[in-house]
Amino acid sequence: MTTLIRPARNAEARPGERGRRRLPGARSGLWLWPAAVTLTVVVVGIDGPQLGTDELVTWDVGRRGTGRILALVQDVDAVHAAYYLLMHGWMAVFGDSHLALRLPSALAMSGAAACVALIGARLFGRRAGLCGGLLFALVPAVSRFGQEARGYALVVLAATPATYLLLRALDRPRSGWRWAVAAGAGLAVATRPSSRASEPSEPSGASRSSWLPVAVGLAVLALLVLPDQSRMRGAFEHDVPHAADYAGAARMIEKYHRPGDAVVYVRGAPWMLDQGVRYYLRRDLSLPEVFLAATASENAELYPTHCGRPEACLKGEGRIWVVVPGNGPDALEAVPAPQARALRARYTTYGSEHLSGLTVALLQRKP
Repeated sequence: MTTLIRPARNAEARPGERGRRRLPGARSGLWLWPAAVTLTVVVVGIDGPQLGTDELVTWDVGRRGTGRILALVQDVDAVHAAYYLLMHGWMAVFGDSHLALRLPSALAMSGAAACVALIGARLFGRRAGLCGGLLFALVPAVSRFGQEARGYALVVLAATPATYLLLRALDRPRSGWRWAVAAGAGLAVATRPSSRASEPSEPSGASRSSWLPVAVGLAVLALLVLPDQSRMRGAFEHDVPHAADYAGAARMIEKYHRPGDAVVYVRGAPWMLDQGVRYYLRRDLSLPEVFLAATASENAELYPTHCGRPEACLKGEGRIWVVVPGNGPDALEAVPAPQARALRARYTTYGSEHLSGLTVALLQRKP
């Protein structure tokens, strides 16, 4: 059984310890290497996968004003309120590219790796802590959620320093550490172990050689998880059930767009289809949505509302793009029946294209 309370050090150093020089950076290396390796692994390919449904929610809500975010979380996604506010400020400064949206999660996983190393060192010794932090960096799920524009990585970051601070509090139960645990554990990443827990001496030649099997083991493990690491960076890995090619739909609309075009988005599976295509469209290309009555932001919701009489919402648009989930033979079959009837009465399908997970059709007004 592991003892949580570390025994006090002997008053006298063990033979041979006196006079040894301290390794430069040895104290910081315990947590710095796992943090750096984790950040490097997570950032590689971070802009590869298209945004998934949850990430599109982050992008949508993060663009809203603070008042509208607070209005939303009164009834929806209250558990993500702090994350939405964080991302609102982050996006205002760094933008909304793949990298910008996902970088907070990557940094959070890097900080969590540092804390994993500190926890391991506290419980089982410095070598175990360093190995634990490096193993954490290789776990495919760490890369997956370190590349997700969602709050999961920040939860991991909150849990790991909380655990480390708890262990420190148990070392000295009457010290101020217990108040740190109670008041704010998990809000900051511990940046260095205590001096009495980690001041290693310069290793002997035998000690250096004993690291060789560890390094070989980590290298072998890195090779074993390489296929999973690669899969985590697939184009649709963040939207596995739907694999919707939002970027492809946006490219098609941009290629054939004409001034005056409008659009109809049909939410289904995926239910953030409209936001997905909007994200990948050029910011200077704004398509009016034909049947839109109120945006999700205006509703303080995640869902927009549409006009009750679709035929009255058509205003003589010459061409209408229709983007629907799935790859059925007729895109209008996926459109809600009242809207489909109004469109069929005034428009014909000029052409359509099946993409991964969705279909883009272009309707042209009847003469």
